[in-house]
Amino acid sequence: MASSSADLVIGQLISLRQAEASSLRRVPDEIKEMNLLLAGMRSFLQDADHRAGPNSQRQKEWVKNVRDLAYEVEDTIDEFTHHETKRRQWRVANCKTFFLRSLHFPKDWYVRHQVAAKLRDINKRMKSITERANQFGAQQPEAQYELLGQLLSEEPRRTVISVVGIGGSGKTTHVANTFNKQSVKQHFDFCTWITVSQHYAIEELFWSMVKEIYRIEEVPVQVDTMSYRDLVEIFVQYFQSRRYLVVFDDVWSIKFWQEINVVLPEGMRGRRVTVTTRKKDVWSISLLSYHDLSFRLKHCFLYCCLFPEDYEISRKRLIRLWMAEGFLEHVKDVTPEAVAENYLIELICREDAPINEHPKNFGRLFNPRYLNLRNTQVRVLPKSIGQLFNLQTLLLNGVKIEELPYEIVKLQNLRHLSVLYDSYVRPYLRCYDSIRVPPSICRIKSLQVLSFVEATDALIEQLKEMTQLTTLGLANIKEVHEKDLWFSIGKMEHLHQLHFYARSGKIKMDALSSARPYLEKLVLIGNLENVPQWFKGLQHLTHLTLQYSELGEDLLSHIQALPNLAYLVLSQDAYNKERLCLLAGFQKLTTLIIRDCPLLNEIVIEKDVMPRLHSLRLYNCKQLRGFLSYSLNHLTNLKEVFLYDVSEELLEHVCREMNVIGRSPTRGMVLSRADDDAQHEWFYKALD
Repeated sequence: MASSSADLVIGQLISLRQAEASSLRRVPDEIKEMNLLLAGMRSFLQDADHRAGPNSQRQKEWVKNVRDLAYEVEDTIDEFTHHETKRRQWRVANCKTFFLRSLHFPKDWYVRHQVAAKLRDINKRMKSITERANQFGAQQPEAQYELLGQLLSEEPRRTVISVVGIGGSGKTTHVANTFNKQSVKQHFDFCTWITVSQHYAIEELFWSMVKEIYRIEEVPVQVDTMSYRDLVEIFVQYFQSRRYLVVFDDVWSIKFWQEINVVLPEGMRGRRVTVTTRKKDVWSISLLSYHDLSFRLKHCFLYCCLFPEDYEISRKRLIRLWMAEGFLEHVKDVTPEAVAENYLIELICREDAPINEHPKNFGRLFNPRYLNLRNTQVRVLPKSIGQLFNLQTLLLNGVKIEELPYEIVKLQNLRHLSVLYDSYVRPYLRCYDSIRVPPSICRIKSLQVLSFVEATDALIEQLKEMTQLTTLGLANIKEVHEKDLWFSIGKMEHLHQLHFYARSGKIKMDALSSARPYLEKLVLIGNLENVPQWFKGLQHLTHLTLQYSELGEDLLSHIQALPNLAYLVLSQDAYNKERLCLLAGFQKLTTLIIRDCPLLNEIVIEKDVMPRLHSLRLYNCKQLRGFLSYSLNHLTNLKEVFLYDVSEELLEHVCREMNVIGRSPTRGMVLSRADDDAQHEWFYKALD
């Protein structure tokens, strides 16, 4: 934790020095000196971070002091950054008034003087604790003293102590010298030393431990003939009432701990287990998954612990929170979102391991980077929102705000402005909330996500300036917007998600010459004049929602060959023909939802179509009578069929196909089967 804190502060200091060097006057000297001191501290902390085994009490105290200083530096720089941002904006607004600028000078000088004084004091204290870093390290006597302290401590819970080092580094000798002390022997009821080695047999290790027990108890028995179960029972019974110390020397595998842990009861008797190993990447038993992480990932990992157990954390929300906390490393030419994605992937791969009042003055919030007002009763966003200069994420999902103040444009660090109820437009909603934003919002060059906002004429005209967007959601698009809108979309090379809603008229898309290369999610709500040719080029598209589209069979020929399409929603007259013929393609489709298509009466599914389909959901298609040509039972990956507000004829048809026995439902039903059910038995639930 401390190393991560120090490193983040260094990043802020470097950025501040580069951006503000010309205006800080006396402050850069203090920052430069602090950079050197923190760099030395960071090196020490990273070495300590990679060093396994116990840390001495003095070392822990030193690390605590460094951490406290790092946070103090961070607070000081944060305050100064806030002041500098306000100063720059004030100067822009009053750049032509020399008299006003002169009046502001004393306050500016005072703040700089205060910052410089604080940094000088911090540097003085930092030098003092840096000198103490040389007083400890890997010296054998102190490390041995620390190990002895952990073994004899009053901690009642079982403690596992790891000592890590390369072959020949003296770790076994170090532990043995402590193990053989008379004070240790007298402290524990039972002590034993077991050498494991790279190639071991768990039964033989158990036999060695049992012989040690029987040697003490003087009970003659032939342990070599005991079964595994008998051995485990002996350990559990013997250790149940005793304080033990067991040393496992030369451990090579995590698997060993999984095998041995079963015979070492925990309890509250001050039991100790010590492990020596040369494999740091394999062992750190007490916090295995945590200690093996880089110092940056440790912050991200621990942040996840703030959420309740089994709480589902949205990937996007977590990434934005990490950004707001300043956990991310700055990587040249790589966006913070991409850096965070890599962090998240690495953590996943290591798996073995509310505001309901009306806000009146946001200016009272000090330097927030993440503001979540979703599903609150907020009706007006005050002008003071413009004072949150470093805000990165603003979530307004489900609020009652109709328009954002002009001051929103001052948030030049804003990256995510979201007004959607969810991460996608739910196909059953018949109206869509959007917020009017000042067209000058296009000046915020850091903005990545802008969704769902009102498509005013002025905004559409300036949208071409937002080439950096990755997500765009616009409501109430009009036919008059066609030319400017698609010209702007054509310049957005990084676009991943696109949400459009046209309340009236048609959505014309032919003006876009080619598909956006990285588009993954496309939600179109409104009447489509036709299916554009560029639909066939959506090579990365995984999610497609169409609503009120009034398209026919031409749609299927454009999307059936899309290589990554996994989620398809056709809702509210999106398809306006009587027969839906799925004759080829859809090789990666896992979810198909069809809702409110009143003309549809037949669905034709040919063999080898949708081989990965997992979920089929049909709602309010009252003319639908059945499936033709190909049985649903041949969709071997199908795990869920949801039917609601459909004809009784369709319900009976599906029950026959699925071999469902029981009374026929009158309104709807859910059929499901387990992923590992080799017999493909369907579970049935009526929805009447």
